[in-house]
Amino acid sequence: EEQRVNVLMSRARMGLFIVGNSTCLSASEKGAHVWQPLLQMLGEAGQVKKGLPTFCELHPDDEPIELCQPCDFRKYRPNGGCSRSCTYRMSCGHVCPQACHPLDRSHKVAETLCCEPCRRFPPECLLEHSCKKLCKEKCGPCTTIVDAVTMPCGHLYKSPRCHDVRNDEATEELSRRCKVKVKHRFPCGHDVLTKCSNARGIQSCPSLCGKEMECGHQCQNLCGSCTNGHTCTKKCERTLFCGHECGRSCHFSEDCEPCNQKCDVRCVDSKCSKLCHEICASCVEPCDWQCDHQGKCPLVCGAPCARLPCNERCTNKLSCGHR
Repeated sequence: EEQRVNVLMSRARMGLFIVGNSTCLSASEKGAHVWQPLLQMLGEAGQVKKGLPTFCELHPDDEPIELCQPCDFRKYRPNGGCSRSCTYRMSCGHVCPQACHPLDRSHKVAETLCCEPCRRFPPECLLEHSCKKLCKEKCGPCTTIVDAVTMPCGHLYKSPRCHDVRNDEATEELSRRCKVKVKHRFPCGHDVLTKCSNARGIQSCPSLCGKEMECGHQCQNLCGSCTNGHTCTKKCERTLFCGHECGRSCHFSEDCEPCNQKCDVRCVDSKCSKLCHEICASCVEPCDWQCDHQGKCPLVCGAPCARLPCNERCTNKLSCGHR
């Protein structure tokens, strides 16, 4: 509409950019009579462009670049400036690797993101080794590998870090981590193969005692725990009257206690529910023993048999056909 175009054109104070397709605006049915003379006037003044003209704030003398596609912003104005390299030398000593950028002119943010190799000397490094980290990272202890050193324990530490041998205290600490296998002999006579760093802290012998006790068993406790006497930890292997093993801890000088296992006595009718050392209750069910020659047993199941076993040949046949 003519009124809206009039408002659009009359509100600008410093400047106005009209973004659109001039061909479509000139050919519109309702607005052609407005846009055609306006575009003709702008064209004669050289103010109709193919794209958005942009300038670099830091390099205003350069020719403007017209951006026609969205991808042109990243291509020609990657950081809001131009595509030139930023030559600013930051406080870390490195040159800013970014393209021209109007923002962060003091490079305070860029210095915290510097990914160049660090050239500083780590603290406490007397040999002035270069830091192995990135510029944006804290240096920390020097990790440069130096020549082998002899630790206070007498062993050679190969390929130590510079920080580990910076002074006598550090070397002593390195000795506490010595991994060389050594043989340590205890007053009891046992030898134990362990790390050099562990040998100093072992107070008691970790080997098995192995001494023969009065019961005939060898002591299975650790040697260091037998200072107050030996205690047999094996089970008693004696067989009780009932046929069960004792099962208690070895008691060489004491008699075995009554058997506390479940009673094994049973018949075809039931099983004894008492412990082995308790007196069984006799089964009073009728005895199921019988044969063709002597008939059925007249007594109860738990009573002793009142007759001799039958010596006649059995008449039953097996599945194979034999008697």
